[in-house]
Amino acid sequence: MADRVIDLETRKKLTFRQAEGKEPLPRQLMYLEIDEEMRLSLWEVVYVFLAQYTHSNFRESIKLYGAGFNFSLNIMKSVLKQPIDDAINQSKNPENVSKNLKSLFLCGDPVVILEAIQVNLRDRDIPSDFKSSLIEILTDKRTTYGVIDNTIFPLASPEERNCVTNDLADIAASAYEAAYAHLRNASVEISAGQFKNSVRESIHAVESVLKFMTGKEDATLSDGLAHLQKTKPIHTTMKSAFEKLYAYTNSEHGIRHAMFDSENEKVGREEALFMFSACTAFVAFLVRKKLSEID
Repeated sequence: MADRVIDLETRKKLTFRQAEGKEPLPRQLMYLEIDEEMRLSLWEVVYVFLAQYTHSNFRESIKLYGAGFNFSLNIMKSVLKQPIDDAINQSKNPENVSKNLKSLFLCGDPVVILEAIQVNLRDRDIPSDFKSSLIEILTDKRTTYGVIDNTIFPLASPEERNCVTNDLADIAASAYEAAYAHLRNASVEISAGQFKNSVRESIHAVESVLKFMTGKEDATLSDGLAHLQKTKPIHTTMKSAFEKLYAYTNSEHGIRHAMFDSENEKVGREEALFMFSACTAFVAFLVRKKLSEID
């Protein structure tokens, strides 16, 4: 299967499985998942935060107080559903808090972790700078989540993930090996935060199918659609939509131009995810249309 070597700097930002193309979906489409890097980052921020609210003197044992105590109590009572007296006693003891929360953030269910964060984002008594640190980790350009008004939401739905997964499976099983390789590379680039490169790879996937279909090395989308119309016509409105989407990448300010101007600087995670999903869906559509010719 066609492939390319991933540069070292990009590879450093990926898991081994991602770099080797064993995870075909971009990290941002992984629904309700938290990778090891995010777990470690979240725990580091939480650990430093709790340390600020640990107090001891010669007369009293070490205790957690203030916002640190509130943070733990919110989780123990509202998320882990402990009885209030147990939640209070647990939250006063820094050693117990550290042990319990470390286990949660490093090994816990992603849904429980996200609920633990969200309940504290909505607590007015939790410091805003700490909330900002948590939000920054959650909304990093290589992650799966967004945050609006202290509410966490996934960037992709299970339905979107399933659609893309099914489309990729059909493409992988087809004769369009180069298209699948380009889409796999697009996924790697999105996961690494290289959004312009990802859009380019997504478009290359479409182009590779057009070349395969028409036998023309310089085939355009119009060439491919015209070829398709001879045997399996598609609706004119759909044909027009495909052509306009493709034109976006080839305009004067298109993403495929070698020199990126200020307009292209606007290409971010959302554009890259859209183009990945759209191009994957289009290639899968062409695969199925081609297969239907055989029926």
